[in-house]
Parts: sequence; C-alpha cells; structure tokens
Amino acid sequence: MAKGVRALFTDLGFGLLADSGQRSNSVTAILYPEGIDDAWRTALKDRYDTQVIGGQDHLKGKMFRVGSMGQTPVEEMIEGCKRMLDCFREFGVNLKDVDVESYFR
Repeated sequence: MAKGVRALFTDLGFGLLADSGQRSNSVTAILYPEGIDDAWRTALKDRYDTQVIGGQDHLKGKMFRVGSMGQTPVEEMIEGCKRMLDCFREFGVNLKDVDVESYFR
C-alpha cells in the first residue's frame, strides 16, 4: 500500500519528505502543496471522517503522514486517498483526475 500512496501523490505533484532510499513501508510523509497547512488535516477529519498524522517539531504544518501498516484493507486505503484528494480540491488545490484504484492493484 505504501508504494501506491507514494506513486499516487508523486504523480499528482506532491513532494515526499524522505529520499527514495530512506522511505518506509509503514508510513509515507507527504509535503503540503504551497498555501496548505494543518487546517487541511482538520477539515479532512471533520468533513471527511478521515485522519492522517501531522508533522512534528519544525515540520508541523508543512506535511502529513499516511500510515500503511497493520490490518488496513486496501479498499479502506483507496477510499481514504479519494477523500484526501477531494479535501485538497476543496482547499483549492488543482489536481488532475486519476483512477485511485489503479495505484493499488
């Protein structure tokens, strides 16, 4: 699932925090696009009933983390990613339409 999350968000133009050789399969750290901060994370939780982890220390308000470990079903990850993209669009981020499911096959 981590590979799907990384591919989806990088294809949409998001930056990843970790260099390619340092990325984890348990969590993906994704940088916010210009003009977005943790207000997006709050809206995602409140309006889309979906939670992601925020950044800590000097990265607070600059990135979010998507967990991909444990018993999360692929269908749940797909739905969560769709909600994240919808919330970014609601915040004015211009994202191309993508087939989210295809990133997790």
